[in-house]
Amino acid sequence: MEKEGLLDRYEDKDSSKKIKPVSYSLTDNAKKKDSLNILRNDEVTQRYRSLYELLICFNQFKKYEMLTDKQLDGFLGKIGCSRNDLKEHKISKAGIFYEPVNGVHIVKWTEDGSIIGTKDRLYSISIPGFSVKEFILSLKKLKKGHNPRPFSSYPAVSDIPFVLYTNYKEQEVRGAIDLLRKDGIIKVINDVFPGEMRYDIADENLKRFIKDVWLVHDYDFRLIIERLIYNNKPTDEDKNYLKYFFGEKYAEKILADAFHIRDSYKKENIASNDERKEVAKKFIEDFGKRRRLLVQDIIKVHEKVIKKYGIVSEIAQEICLPSLTSQN
Repeated sequence: MEKEGLLDRYEDKDSSKKIKPVSYSLTDNAKKKDSLNILRNDEVTQRYRSLYELLICFNQFKKYEMLTDKQLDGFLGKIGCSRNDLKEHKISKAGIFYEPVNGVHIVKWTEDGSIIGTKDRLYSISIPGFSVKEFILSLKKLKKGHNPRPFSSYPAVSDIPFVLYTNYKEQEVRGAIDLLRKDGIIKVINDVFPGEMRYDIADENLKRFIKDVWLVHDYDFRLIIERLIYNNKPTDEDKNYLKYFFGEKYAEKILADAFHIRDSYKKENIASNDERKEVAKKFIEDFGKRRRLLVQDIIKVHEKVIKKYGIVSEIAQEICLPSLTSQN
């Protein structure tokens, strides 16, 4: 524990004894981990860490609602507002951006459906922070295969860690939120729906750090899928990545799907398969380079945040494998 930076060692050099007495105390880092119930290395600790990761990163993967005109009126009614409260903030080719209403950001996209792919879903709404009910409901929807983001390029839930094989009870979620609040990581914000309790990351700088960390995670996920499909055989590192994030059962499903895709490509024209591999190879190299540059930028730009929020930044970084400390 001393080597891990969890214990401070004190030797009583003034003692008259031949063998100087030695005492130990928890470091500030260890005290912080203990207050968050993540000091030990056991199943309960990992469960807490995984829950903290989901709570801290929730705003990065939660689904933004897409509404029709009628649905928008219903939503505004639920938060005690109406169309009269909508004031235009910015107009672009994409659509109309309104000033926040009760903290909610609303965008009316172009009516030709060029943004969202359908003509009858016109509005996107972004609700600040989250409630316990919203968090739990979102995880349940993800388990059923609902797409986490309206503009996601791949319709799958598998880019969200731990969701597919870990269940959290409401009491656990409330307990974790309380601990993060006591630690100053999460704060209570104004309600959107009457009578609810909403939370958000307390520090805007920490928010930006988490957003960038999640982008690295997106890069990692995109890269591993590319490698699984176009490399001859998945590496142990890739297998461990999948098992850590998605559980052994779902990891096996991903590996099996990738195998069948690789096998189908082998049965195609050899020249076209070789050409596809060359394109994939270049993509992996280019994307890997972009990831390394992004990591370097994060470490430089967010240096103060990483130092200030040591444990939380460490937890957030676990969303990336390898971690931000690696340049590979």
